[in-house]
Amino acid sequence: MPDLRIQITDFLKAHGPARPREILDKVGGKQGALNRVLAQMLEAKELAAAGATKGRTYALPGQKLDAGAAPARRKAKKSPRRAPAKKKRTAHRRARRTHRAPKAAPAPFLASITADHRLVINHGADGPQVFSPEHTREIADIAFANFEQ
Repeated sequence: MPDLRIQITDFLKAHGPARPREILDKVGGKQGALNRVLAQMLEAKELAAAGATKGRTYALPGQKLDAGAAPARRKAKKSPRRAPAKKKRTAHRRARRTHRAPKAAPAPFLASITADHRLVINHGADGPQVFSPEHTREIADIAFANFEQ
């Protein structure tokens, strides 16, 4: 592979003034190495340069450099808005979350019908609730109305 200085010189002879990215695309190699060689060539007066760092254009000493021809600087891209970071759980929050008292189980519910056709519902602590035979029949009709369909 020929020396990078020779490749840069040949590229600029063939294409005229160019920016570092254009030179790198044609010549190849690494950006850092190219920048180092361009700086050495500028110092040795083998190249001329015009423009700011990003828009800098390089040319051979005999080539015409037009400082106004350097491309305009690109505007910085706005980064997309990020959602706010979630708070990390600290040890006391974790402990509070994991050591909650269990919810009280609902009171047991037990329904039964006595021999004399009375409905008895046991709620647990409240004691049994006893219905008359007439109310038992009405409750049964309502409860089983959907099953007949």
